[in-house]
Amino acid sequence: MEQQLRARVEAFDKLLVSEKYRDAEQFVHPDSRDVYYTSEKPHILDFEIKKINWSDHFRMAAVEMASNVMVRRAVIGSFEAKTTYLDHWKLDKGEWWLYYPQVMDRQTPFGVMKVNPTLAHESGLNLDQEIAKGKAQLAEARAKSFAADRSNVSLPNSNSSETIVLSNLLPGTLFLGFQRISGSGFDISLAPNQLSPKGTAQLRIYRSPQAREEFKPGVVLLKATSTGQTMLITVN
Repeated sequence: MEQQLRARVEAFDKLLVSEKYRDAEQFVHPDSRDVYYTSEKPHILDFEIKKINWSDHFRMAAVEMASNVMVRRAVIGSFEAKTTYLDHWKLDKGEWWLYYPQVMDRQTPFGVMKVNPTLAHESGLNLDQEIAKGKAQLAEARAKSFAADRSNVSLPNSNSSETIVLSNLLPGTLFLGFQRISGSGFDISLAPNQLSPKGTAQLRIYRSPQAREEFKPGVVLLKATSTGQTMLITVN
């Protein structure tokens, strides 16, 4: 059972790495193909199956994946970033298929979002208008999902170290990551990378006397993987 699922997942993701999205359609359940056609398809460079979470007597599986993804930003161009995500698979007629579940309760950085189609219909609300309004509010929230107490650090000598405090501004859990875009001769650490509501984290940027590379000023990119907000930290 697990071997069959892993084979299907690997075959599907190999096509995504090659950007053969139309060929990958054959692994998507027919009921989910409309969603597959319209969903965003980031360019993954590789993939790793981290864990398989089974349910419904081993007929459904949530597969935890990790990939390096090519990200494009207008200001700084393209760069690689590590990301984790869930793919959902179900066994139907003896074959494993990727599918997109219809989620009614969803844990997000903005709190638990709930959908009750029956109540929505009975309320008389225009769902299209409410969805559009929600997208606008989400876009606004993405721009302020986390904050930093400053956006630049100075490392004048080989023992220099500076810490930036990052704050979660959202009512839900937030996941942060970082990527060195340019520069050399300095290291970066982030702890924790999972922030509870109103939680804080420390981004430490430091030089070491044992550094093998010559120090050169650079830029560190911070990203909230859950919302897409980014922030640049300059290192001098």
